[in-house]
Amino acid sequence: MEGNGMKKLMLTVMMVTMVVVVAVATDFQLETSTKKCAKKCGSRCIVELLPGRIALCFVLCMIKCKLVPTQVVYNCTSGCANSFLHNNPNADPKEVRLHVDQCYERCRNKI
Repeated sequence: MEGNGMKKLMLTVMMVTMVVVVAVATDFQLETSTKKCAKKCGSRCIVELLPGRIALCFVLCMIKCKLVPTQVVYNCTSGCANSFLHNNPNADPKEVRLHVDQCYERCRNKI
């Protein structure tokens, strides 16, 4: 159990570091809409404590900011992604991101 806790802590630290690096990098380069979204989403999602929750928050925020889906598609994607994370609370961030992408495509094609 201790190893699992340490692994989660390491993943959280890595996610936070990634968000900080993105935020700092955007200060030194011309900001594109993607970078602006990443900066906004990174600062919004940094408060999440679990790596899966950070990833979920970040990917959903990026979808809303960059792709600007209809509210119906966004709500469908969010519901699908949150359901996945609820049923898989120990999912790693990469797995969460992939599932959110699948949810978005499914919802976009369905609606």
